[in-house]
Amino acid sequence: MAGLPGGAVFVFALPMYWLMGQGFAWAIVGFVVLGVLYIPQLATISATFPAMFPTHVRYAGFAISYNLSTAAFGGTAPLVNDAVVDKTGWTLFPAVYMMAACVIGGIALSFLRETAGVSIAGTKTPGTEIPEEDVDFSSTTVRN
Repeated sequence: MAGLPGGAVFVFALPMYWLMGQGFAWAIVGFVVLGVLYIPQLATISATFPAMFPTHVRYAGFAISYNLSTAAFGGTAPLVNDAVVDKTGWTLFPAVYMMAACVIGGIALSFLRETAGVSIAGTKTPGTEIPEEDVDFSSTTVRN
């Protein structure tokens, strides 16, 4: 379920960008559809990102990683898209760029640790603690 919004953006990016080129009214429809599909991704950022970092670096980790990646990729996206569209004349390239970002996000999502029901307090990265029932204390090995 977590990857569903990104998957929907991936699937609808190309048709909605095509629709945006069909006239002003259709452009509004395309923007609204992509915007609605993007809302679930934005809604989860404030809960997911802080849970990825230990307490003592939580806000710095969140702020630095989010803002650097937003500046590096979101900030350069218009420049890259404009340059490619100017060079090739292919007006649907921004949709492919968005689809590539969805693929990268999907790969990153596969490495995200679930922290539901896990304490995010302390100096360890949330979700990395081994539950006590999975540790065999007689031989100090971890069972999987």
